[in-house]
Amino acid sequence: MVFASAAGGLDLPKIFVIPAGGGRPVRVTSERDTYDGAPSWSPDGRWIAFESHTGDEDRPTSRWRVPGPRR
Repeated sequence: MVFASAAGGLDLPKIFVIPAGGGRPVRVTSERDTYDGAPSWSPDGRWIAFESHTGDEDRPTSRWRVPGPRR
């Protein structure tokens, strides 16, 4: 499963992955001053696509992708 969260004291949401069967979330984005949200797996499960912008909600949003963690 892939999700965005600011849990754990983060100022802005970041993208995390957690196995469907449970376990510890793995953070996959790390830029300090960006909002990262609306994640989605690519059809082949190799990439995570998401939106990102610098903190202020009025800023333009960019689309990004990162490789999904190895299974």
